[in-house]
Amino acid sequence: MVNTECTCCGKDFSRLSPTKIEGAVIEVCDKCVKFGIKADMPQEDSYRQVKPIISGTNFNDIGLELVSEYGKLIAKVRQNKGMSRYEFSKNLNEKESVIERLEEESLEPDDKLVRKIEDFLNITLKERYENPAVQQKGKKKLKLTIGDVIKVS
Repeated sequence: MVNTECTCCGKDFSRLSPTKIEGAVIEVCDKCVKFGIKADMPQEDSYRQVKPIISGTNFNDIGLELVSEYGKLIAKVRQNKGMSRYEFSKNLNEKESVIERLEEESLEPDDKLVRKIEDFLNITLKERYENPAVQQKGKKKLKLTIGDVIKVS
């Protein structure tokens, strides 16, 4: 029999139950079910009726984040090309206020706008997100579970 790990406490069990905890359905052991509500398993036919949550998702973009200080990067490259915000906005077919908010980083661009800016300025605004491993005093990697992070009152 294959043991699987409880998402909540991290211990290995031969049987896990789907349970809704804090709005997410996760596989937990019988002891951790008390932290949520046992979820019903969907019928086999319901899988065929599920529509994609995000249509047109480019799965190559998953795990990518905006580079830090993306606004400064956009402004610097735009200025190096000798363009005003107005000229830049017209070339991208965007409002000048959008460009201003991007450069101030008070607006986070959507994927479509990111691609337009990257193509026009020939820069990269997104990078692969790497989750650094949590280490315990330099000895070994520490594997955290939801139970380690959530404080149950």
